[in-house]
Amino acid sequence: MTDTTPITTPSAPPAGPYTPGLVAGEWVFLAGQTGAGDTIEEQARDSLGKIDALLAVAGCAPADVVSCLVHLADLSDFQRFNAMYEPHFPEPRPVRTTVGASLLGGASGNHRHRPPAVPVSRLSHRPGSPGQNPEARWPRVHTRQRSPRHVDHLAPGG
Repeated sequence: MTDTTPITTPSAPPAGPYTPGLVAGEWVFLAGQTGAGDTIEEQARDSLGKIDALLAVAGCAPADVVSCLVHLADLSDFQRFNAMYEPHFPEPRPVRTTVGASLLGGASGNHRHRPPAVPVSRLSHRPGSPGQNPEARWPRVHTRQRSPRHVDHLAPGG
């Protein structure tokens, strides 16, 4: 098994028996982070900020993210969430799956604001990791959504 190193930050403490982030070799895995606030924009900004703080602890930035999983409590917030998400990532943006989900609780379980509407999880590749070939590139494979099970993805070697 790959050695793992937990990553935490005061801005994104675990809300249960899990680790907010793990470095595993060249990869960084982050648990979903809910955002606080009364609007989807406030929650998205807070969620993305928590994840950026965890990425920074691991030596990463938004440009290193390769995959995101977004759960929206209300899919009618999709365009408003996208308005916050899109400028957060440089091109090429990470692959992303967005799903509607009923969310229980949240970071504190005691929300002073609207219930969590947008937890976001990420997978990131650490730049300059041991064994990484800086010349290697994984070309983006463009596909169209044809069914709920079909997802855009990255493929090694094209």
